[in-house]
Amino acid sequence: QQFGEFITRRFGAEPWGNVTRKAGLEGKVFSNGETYPDPDLFALVAAAGELTELPPSRLLQDFGQYLAQELLKLGGVLGLIHGEWRTFEIMEHTFETMHASLTAINPRLTPPEIRFVHLDQDNMAIAYRSTRRLCLLLKGIVMGMAEHFHEQIEISELVCMLKGGPLCRI
Repeated sequence: QQFGEFITRRFGAEPWGNVTRKAGLEGKVFSNGETYPDPDLFALVAAAGELTELPPSRLLQDFGQYLAQELLKLGGVLGLIHGEWRTFEIMEHTFETMHASLTAINPRLTPPEIRFVHLDQDNMAIAYRSTRRLCLLLKGIVMGMAEHFHEQIEISELVCMLKGGPLCRI
């Protein structure tokens, strides 16, 4: 449902109808908290990419930026986020708990394995592994959180599952 909200907010209600039609999912309803089955998500992203003339990789990353705001709200509601925390601290201290909360809502959810390591005050390493291979979504979430806190970040990708790596190291 959140991808539909993202497309609707960014491009309007009519494009979302065109996306679902092009993806062969017209009339399919996703309830709140439900995860899109991977084939459906990838079909929707591909269709949205064709209709908006944006690469699917860009749409996934932009969707991650959109999701960052939703995750920050969820973390606030659950009382997981301390007021002084910024991007690094939120990722380091809350992702596992947020994934556990989302899994409690939807037991079919299969969250990725993510490890965060503070390298120094200004640098963090992220290791991401998932059969879903949605590392672009994670990058977008990181970028969206940094944007929320008016932080400037630079993302370097050392290894990527999408390029044949066993995991993503960002």
